[in-house]
Amino acid sequence: MVNSKTLSVFVALAASSVPTAANVFDGLERGAKWNICIHKPIKHDSPDDIVPKDGLVYDIDMEHARDFPGIIPTIKESGKVVLCYFNAGALQDWDADKDDFPKAAIGKTLGGDYEDEWYLDIRNQDVVELMYKRLEEAAALGCDGVDPDNVDAWAQGDEDATGFGLTQQDYTDYLIKLAQFAHDSGSLVIGQKNAPAMAPALVETLDFAVLESCREWDFCEDFQVYVEAGKPVFQIEYPVSIMEQGELSPEDYRKHCQGDAGDAGFSKVLKRASAQLDGWTQYCDEEPFEQAVIDW
Repeated sequence: MVNSKTLSVFVALAASSVPTAANVFDGLERGAKWNICIHKPIKHDSPDDIVPKDGLVYDIDMEHARDFPGIIPTIKESGKVVLCYFNAGALQDWDADKDDFPKAAIGKTLGGDYEDEWYLDIRNQDVVELMYKRLEEAAALGCDGVDPDNVDAWAQGDEDATGFGLTQQDYTDYLIKLAQFAHDSGSLVIGQKNAPAMAPALVETLDFAVLESCREWDFCEDFQVYVEAGKPVFQIEYPVSIMEQGELSPEDYRKHCQGDAGDAGFSKVLKRASAQLDGWTQYCDEEPFEQAVIDW
């Protein structure tokens, strides 16, 4: 296991300007532009490849950062903070460390488009330790922060989605453990993904939030506690017209962009679909654009 001293040396050698967990969002204004592309690696031959130019935060898949070591340095050279997405609540069939997880801690499949992902018993100490290793890897790769997904299985309907009877408190405790480890490394911020019921318990410990479809499901207001605490909220909306018609309709503009839906101060981006978080991007009052990606 990499200790904090080793990580500090690595970060210092890799880039002396790498922000620490304490200051990575310093000076970031409310509503600052951001982008996210996790389903395909982004083209990164030069900083000019990274768009938008005026975006200040970029969320990528940690697997891509591992397989394409030039991605993070290029994003940082373009002047952006780098968040690394990873699956904190489920095991994916393509995870490099999938064979390290104990079978007893692997539960039900997520189902639907995610049959090759299985919920984890996040109370299991072996699972926690393996996630600590992922955080160590994120720091070593140069990620400024992490975006841990699938931490809301307790809220997925009336039936036990995971097979382990996990509760809201189980996930709250789990995220606090991950946050304490990330902060102790001295180099990682860590966010909350959805799960509005946990926001009051986590806002003092976590550093930002990433929300999907909070207007669609009417939970944006729950994350104003992050804004009030001076912490950024990165919002993704998936207008149906973009997916079905290829462009934002006036109706969807009103639904996702206008009025008071509790998302004042959020950094909002429009994408095609949660299963298609690729290079296509639009902001509410601007024309869509494409982040060039690598087909692999």
